Amino acid sequence: MNYLSQIINKSTFLNIKFWIIAFFILRLFHITNPPLEVSHNWRQTTVTMVARNFEEVNNNIFYPRLDIDGDKAGVTGMEFPVFNYLIYLMSLLFGYEHWYGRLINLIVSSFGIYFFYKLIRKHFDGELAFFSAIILLCSIWFPFSRKIMPDTFSFSFMIMCLYYGSNYFENGRFKNLLFYFIFCALGVLSKLPSGYILIIFSFFLFDKKQAFDKKIIFCAVSAIIISMVGAWYFYWVPRLNSVFSFQHFYMGSTIYNGYVEFKNNLFDTIAKFFDSALKYVGFIFFVIGFYKAYKLKSDQVFYVFLVAFFCFLIVMFKAGFAFHHHNYYIIPFAPVMALVSAYGILKLSFKAVNIIS
Repeated sequence: MNYLSQIINKSTFLNIKFWIIAFFILRLFHITNPPLEVSHNWRQTTVTMVARNFEEVNNNIFYPRLDIDGDKAGVTGMEFPVFNYLIYLMSLLFGYEHWYGRLINLIVSSFGIYFFYKLIRKHFDGELAFFSAIILLCSIWFPFSRKIMPDTFSFSFMIMCLYYGSNYFENGRFKNLLFYFIFCALGVLSKLPSGYILIIFSFFLFDKKQAFDKKIIFCAVSAIIISMVGAWYFYWVPRLNSVFSFQHFYMGSTIYNGYVEFKNNLFDTIAKFFDSALKYVGFIFFVIGFYKAYKLKSDQVFYVFLVAFFCFLIVMFKAGFAFHHHNYYIIPFAPVMALVSAYGILKLSFKAVNIIS
């Protein structure tokens, strides 16, 4: 056991639950503030508009509406409004307040960090899990997990679905398959780009040691989720936009146009990785981790990164201009970068870490 392992085992302050709770309490400061911050005020306001209209106008979840369509109904296609509807449900109990969205996102995102830790601990080890979770806590997730936006909210459900989906492949229990279905549906419906991470299940589907019947059942359940997501985003959203003559939410570009945007704004796009996601120190460890993972491919971290990255490229190209224009589009990839960054830290000697810090 190396020196870092001894520190983790000896100190109660390095218990991940302690840090998740500490970061949760820290971000409760001024949580009742209106959505007026340094950035993303308008994006947060559109979330609260939909939630408030569920309470004041029509609570049908299939007809989200905004207040910026003049004398028209304001109904428009958007992400499936799971997040907005939870704000509405809280309003039924306590009366409407805009800041409920902050609290809901913070709670769900905190559980997402914990499941991130559990997922990595299960498939790698406790050291890597701990440092990965700490890095993710301090990453772009730190500010966005208390904003009234569905990004960390959605991907937290995806982390949970990865955990329970992998459990199903290990023990075949129906409970795990059910939780996979629930969390995967909530995650992808809440934010379509979050679904890219499902590529991780290819490791299980192409594993010859996994029973064939498990793979068939898992694929069948996944097909139901894909059908639900496809019906919402590719049938219902265009229908709402057409029937109510109001399109507001950005649903992506073509892959080709996104590639052109990527090529023409290369530095701004790459900056989302070294600046927005983990900031500079975290990115240095990410580079170290990537190099070490490439050299030691037996540790599987390299393959996880490689598969996730190439699938995330599709998200980047589909987002087009929005990816380099908005920093929150990198959020779904931050957990993968946190894993590689933590791997880099653990592959350095403790003396080297002291020198860098």
